[in-house]
Amino acid sequence: MDQTAKRDAGKPRPTLVPTKIIWAITKVREFGCMKYSDPDNWKRVEPQRYRDAAYRHWLAYLENTDSIDEESGLPSLWHLLTDIGFLVALEWDRHDREMCTSLEIKSAMESQKPNVVVRDPDTVESANPYVGVGHPDPVGPKGAPGVCPICGSIHLAWNFREGITKCFDCGWEG
Repeated sequence: MDQTAKRDAGKPRPTLVPTKIIWAITKVREFGCMKYSDPDNWKRVEPQRYRDAAYRHWLAYLENTDSIDEESGLPSLWHLLTDIGFLVALEWDRHDREMCTSLEIKSAMESQKPNVVVRDPDTVESANPYVGVGHPDPVGPKGAPGVCPICGSIHLAWNFREGITKCFDCGWEG
């Protein structure tokens, strides 16, 4: 993509999130705001309660993929998505130090290989053999370790042609 008019390479692309996910969470949140009045009350609930709620909605969905929450009249799957969303938001800081952003991954990849792609080896359209870059479990036919045994980095990629995993931080290959 031409970067002369707008330099946005490596920036997050929220448009990759299907809009139906956003609409589902929006509907559940609107119901919750009517029920509890305070749109920020979810921030004052301990995560375990969202884990329990997510589990209840997941079980309801497993028992009947068309299940509807009795109180809201909305699909159980939408409630599950919202509960998981709350957990992600509430626990973000706890995991933030371990996570790599797409920009960090891209920088690590570009510093080692100029044409690294992240995709399934069965659908690779370029000559580059690296796939499955990221956290915590790079994808390879035999599976790959999620952490570099030398430096502890999670910036790993599986090279499916050579059958090795590479660390983009210290250069370890194994």
